[in-house]
Amino acid sequence: MANEPKLCSANRRRDGFTLVELLIVVVIMGTLMSVLSAVIITALRTTPPTQARVDDARGLQGLVTWLPQDVDATPPDGFNRNPSAWPCAGAAPTASFNLLAMQWTEQTVTSSSFAASYRYERSGGKWSIVRYYCALGGSSVRYNLTSELQPWNSTTPPAKTVLCSVVVGAAYSGTCPTPYGDTVYTPSPVRSLKLIVSIAGGDNVVIDAAPKNPDETLANDPNAAANQPPTVSNSAITITVPTNSTNVIDLGPLFGTVNDPDGPLAAISVAIDPIEPFPTNLASASTAYVTGVTQFQLTVTTGATSGTAANPLVLIVSDDRGGWRVVNATIQVFAPANVAPWLVSAGPSTRAISLPSNAGTVTLDPVAIFNVGDDAALTALRSTGITAVPGVPPADPANFAVTAVAGAPGLAVTFNTSTQLSAGGLIEIDFTLTDAGGLTLPLHLRITLLPPSGNVAPTAAATNIARSIQSGSSLAVNVLASADHGVTDANPGDTLSATVTNPVPAGVTATVASNVITITVPATTAPGALSGPVRVRVSDLQGLFVDVTVTVTVTAPPPPPSNCVLGSVTAAPNPVARQGGGAGAHKFSVNVTVTLNYAGTCDGLRLNYNSGDPSGLGTGVGRTFPPGSPTQIIIVGNGSGGTEQFTSGSKVLTASTTSAVATTAVTTTLNVT
Repeated sequence: MANEPKLCSANRRRDGFTLVELLIVVVIMGTLMSVLSAVIITALRTTPPTQARVDDARGLQGLVTWLPQDVDATPPDGFNRNPSAWPCAGAAPTASFNLLAMQWTEQTVTSSSFAASYRYERSGGKWSIVRYYCALGGSSVRYNLTSELQPWNSTTPPAKTVLCSVVVGAAYSGTCPTPYGDTVYTPSPVRSLKLIVSIAGGDNVVIDAAPKNPDETLANDPNAAANQPPTVSNSAITITVPTNSTNVIDLGPLFGTVNDPDGPLAAISVAIDPIEPFPTNLASASTAYVTGVTQFQLTVTTGATSGTAANPLVLIVSDDRGGWRVVNATIQVFAPANVAPWLVSAGPSTRAISLPSNAGTVTLDPVAIFNVGDDAALTALRSTGITAVPGVPPADPANFAVTAVAGAPGLAVTFNTSTQLSAGGLIEIDFTLTDAGGLTLPLHLRITLLPPSGNVAPTAAATNIARSIQSGSSLAVNVLASADHGVTDANPGDTLSATVTNPVPAGVTATVASNVITITVPATTAPGALSGPVRVRVSDLQGLFVDVTVTVTVTAPPPPPSNCVLGSVTAAPNPVARQGGGAGAHKFSVNVTVTLNYAGTCDGLRLNYNSGDPSGLGTGVGRTFPPGSPTQIIIVGNGSGGTEQFTSGSKVLTASTTSAVATTAVTTTLNVT
């Protein structure tokens, strides 16, 4: 009985927590949840401002890098913070305010003057600090130093410069120490400089450029190296193009000499400045870097607007490290002289077609029937001056009428079907096509009337043809030509017209003009057969047709043409004596140096010759020239190596290349004694 209380106590512990224990657990869990919630809320609140500060710090890094370097190079009297100060050639950039202009002289082998202007500038709707740099008072080069900053305010500017005649301590008080008040634009001498920038979060960032050392110049500072921007000899060019055209322009000859003093020329790029106003007489413009053809290409598309644009197309020529130059391209668009419409196909200005005598109203396209060309859009041509003349029966002109189609170069011929026209009759129509400039082309159309059931469908000699095309190029197929589909119509003079029917293979475009199908394959198309053929329907004037197809196989484009240019090959000494005498083959008495001069990139440069050695040891050896221009090969003499043995006489030495160039080999004659 004495053990019973212990048994009861053990049973209670197996039943779970007591009330006191449960309350303690709840209190601890509540405390932990409160702490974790506070941590999460604090992190969410502070992350955006922290990110903003990181962005600001990253944007200001360029300013921190450049400003001390320029201050270090500038003498005490070389500072100017007048808002309108501008030390470089030409006018100061618009929508910008000078924070600090500096001028200094570098004493190296020669004495050269330089200037830098730190400006608060608006570009693309954003305000930032930029650095303009120029040498010898020349044109400026622009460097963007910060990310977006507060808008400019003339009363409380978001960035300002403090120039003092004494050194300002680390704790900036807002003014220079008394009595050295910062009351003039160029205090002299300047002993310290601080730049204060108000960033987006409202905080002030103070950039201390350190006290000045008047005796130190940039040339004496090994850590003050700066990227040199590219140079362009012609910074103002003029481009003249016709209206309603797309033109690809090689900018190289217009730029003149393009160079990068401290970088490879291949790293230079050209882009259109999207901030500057676009010329009003251009529809579009784009630039491209084309290796092996030309360095810089500009493609411009014009509309109908002619004349010289009030604002130029601003081109940015930049290197791969942020240095750049501005080239202003004045766009002149001219309207070419109008040319009268003409007949593309040789022959008289008379064409003959056939129509059933009960055709009703038929619309004819004289541009297609006569194959008319014009320097402007063909839709600008109009059918005017129409005269319908009856020929042999029917003689009654009341049985038909001819009118011009509104808004197009068309003729509408209407037959009076209530009065049956006789088969075999003729209708002759005189009319002119007038283009938008008022120039005309007189034409004569002769219509032969067929019996009502006389029309038959056109036929094709080949309903499918196979053609190859390089990716990125176009292919022309004339469905009427015997070399293509050879479509014909049994009705004398019946006019045929071709149209492309769906589906067209993906990515491929197919257009029709005068029964010629132009098939264009994008440059991204992989070699091989297209997913399906190009389908074409050839119809006569009455709607009967024949369907034909073109099966297209895409081939890879050829490699770009080589820039290899073989110059000349020479041998020295020439003539050269052999070791020993007699008619047999011997080595040279001295070494012969064969030199090949060339330009560009030449692949597979080799030397071949026939030594006259009957054993063949010196025949077609095909020695490879080492890289470099010029290159040299030594034909070893004096018995010191090599296998060539020469007989006496004139030997032709041939230097060749495997590059795809017009001249693939050059020769010289080596006289062996």
